Amino acid sequence: MLLDTLATRYSKLPSQIVREGDSFDLMVMDVALTYEKYQQDKDGGNIDTKMYDMDALQEAANKAKENHENRQQSISEKNESIK
Repeated sequence: MLLDTLATRYSKLPSQIVREGDSFDLMVMDVALTYEKYQQDKDGGNIDTKMYDMDALQEAANKAKENHENRQQSISEKNESIK
């Protein structure tokens, strides 16, 4: 289901998602979909305060960003050591 959702949302084939995607992509998709649902609920006037903890969503986004940056730095360091 996640592969299909990512592929549909970003107009990619599932095989491209498997080959090129990482956990950062999954986290971004999860946060984006949750935020979209929050906006829809907010517009409809029926926000479930138990479902949406904005601090937790922000923390998840920050953690995903940090993990992604660490991974990119690790890749850069590996590439530098190869040169």
